[in-house]
This record gives sequence, structure tokens and C-alpha cells, in this order.
Amino acid sequence: MAALPDAESPDRKLPFNESVVYAGVSLPVYMVMSQLPLYGIKFLESSDRLDSLRVVMASNRGTLTELGIIPILTYVRYTYQNHKRRSTVLLLLAVLLAATQALILAFTGLDGNLNDTGVVGCGLLTLQLVLSSTVIMLMDGLMQKDYVLGSEINTFVASNVCQTAFWKFMTFYSVPTYRGSEYEGAIISIFHLIGSCSNKIRELKDAFYHPGLPNAMNAIATISMFALITYLLKFRVELSIKSNRMRSQRAYYPIRLFYTSGMPLMLQSALFFNVFVGILLVFYLL
Repeated sequence: MAALPDAESPDRKLPFNESVVYAGVSLPVYMVMSQLPLYGIKFLESSDRLDSLRVVMASNRGTLTELGIIPILTYVRYTYQNHKRRSTVLLLLAVLLAATQALILAFTGLDGNLNDTGVVGCGLLTLQLVLSSTVIMLMDGLMQKDYVLGSEINTFVASNVCQTAFWKFMTFYSVPTYRGSEYEGAIISIFHLIGSCSNKIRELKDAFYHPGLPNAMNAIATISMFALITYLLKFRVELSIKSNRMRSQRAYYPIRLFYTSGMPLMLQSALFFNVFVGILLVFYLL
């Protein structure tokens, strides 16, 4: 267990500039990992069965972040929350859990055909997922110990969502459609359609509503939802508190409207993911 790395709690409150530096290093590492494909991966011609959970899991299919934050959510991560120490035992259990999940996903052929990948290939996929999950857990440890600005695993989810949204809005990647090649980025597509066609009004309407690709309405809805949630974060309920000994004194305890943040959705996704992995294992053994 001594071989497992872990960050020590800072002996002082870190200034804002240092926290920004730590965040500027850890978050780009996570973003790069979410774009690096697993070595030896071979996709099937099928849809992603975990697509509906990817956003909450902060994971991308076929990349080093295939497991996302699921290992962190599954193991008992709040045992030492009061004094903010990470137990080496819990970290080891989390690594073993990530290894188990990665092993099941690799050998059940979730991201490829086992006959094509082979036992050695599946072992290599498992090793990559375990190492990447360990790196994510260590970065989560930095956030728990106040090295990085942010709310721990919510930061990974937010960075993954922002990265995906920016790609869908601004990418110059072209895809074939019934009208020919079009840009996938919603904002880029607007300027491309307006500049390349004579009927500006019709093309502008198509840019707002065209199906199958990110469109301007998706961008507007995303920005509006972000603004609404940011506004609602300021709402709170004042609970009146009265002392039994000094009844004349009254205090108020504020509770934010979004006190639980996205944790219920994350725990639900972790439960569904583990149930899904268990079902895969049962069918594989049968």
C-alpha cells in the first residue's frame, strides 16, 4: 500500500494564485485523457449502451476516461470527509474496484469483439483503464484537500460538459448529410450555410432546426439553461432556529436551493452502471 501515491494536506491555506495553477494543470490533463483513445480498442457497429450516463459519469466512450468518475462514486469516499484525509486503504479498494469494472468491460466485449481483441488485448485495455482511473482519483484527492478550486468530482463533470459543448458549437469537423458536406459545429454551421447559399432566410432556418447535427437551438437552449441554473444557485431558504434555553434569541440557518448539487444524479448513474456491469458479467459467465 505504500507504493500508492497520495497528496498530503497543505500545511497552510493556499492562495488563490496557487490554486489556479493546480487547477490549470489537473483539468487539462483530464481533458486530454478524455480525448485519447484506448490503445487496441476495436469498436462494434452498434450504439453506445451507456450513452445516457456519459454526461453524468464524465466519461467518453473508447477513451482513457471510459470509466469516468464511477470508481470514485462507488467506493466509500466520504468516510474521512470531516478531516479531509484520504485513506490508503480506501484508495487501494478504489483501484481494485476500477480494475474489476475495467476487466468486466474489456472481456465482455463492450467496446469491441473479444475474438478480435484477444486476451492480451483485453488485458492491455484493463491496464490502461486502471492507470487512468488511478490518475483521476489522485486528482480528486487534490481537490478534496483544497489544492484545486472547485467542488471535487463536480469539477470533472463540468469540465467534460464544457468541453463537449464547445466542440459541438465551434468544431470545423465536417460530416456528410443529404445536402452534402456540412460542419458539425452549430455556430460554424450558421456562417457556412449563410455564406454558401443564396436563400439566406431558408438556410438560416435550417441552421436553427436541422436534425441529426447540433443546431443553433441546441446552443441557445444550453446557454439559457446554464444562465438559469447560475441564477437559481443564489436562491436559499432561511430556516428559523430557536434555542431551548434562551427562547428570546432566534437565528436563521440558510440552505441553498441546490444544496445537493448533482450528487443524486451521480449516485444514480453509479448504481445503474454497476448493475449494468453485473448483468454483463452474468451473461458472460452463462
